[in-house]
Amino acid sequence: MLHIHDILTLERTHFALRAQSKKKALELLSESLTTDLIQVRAHDIFDGLIMRERLGSTAIGHGVAIPHTRLAAIDKTLGCFISLKEGIDFGAEDNENVDLIFALIVPAETDEMHLELLASIAHVFGQESIRQSLRQAKSREELYERLTHA
Repeated sequence: MLHIHDILTLERTHFALRAQSKKKALELLSESLTTDLIQVRAHDIFDGLIMRERLGSTAIGHGVAIPHTRLAAIDKTLGCFISLKEGIDFGAEDNENVDLIFALIVPAETDEMHLELLASIAHVFGQESIRQSLRQAKSREELYERLTHA
């Protein structure tokens, strides 16, 4: 079973970014996820994330979203996390703006592990104490440390 510390790096952790819309947030995530991937363009990741959002919002409530997609061009699971300076409309059922976003890309052939990882990440973000701790972080390093030890 993969854990957050297995798929997230400090370089793919971003603190207090500004995004005016869901689309802009997904663009930021896509660009960050390509930093470790030579064979993948940000546009390919963005397209996958947008297609998934069209099926239904990946916002899970309490200001958190977990956009995700599968990509044939990768062979390992990668995560990216951003905290936003101000929340944005992500189409959440609780109508709360999203300010904590964890994006996940997995290989196309991934089996049930993908769903287990999504459930594990949702469980972490489902805890009020963790959300509060992340929102109180003062730097990228602090955010990364708190998230990987959650």
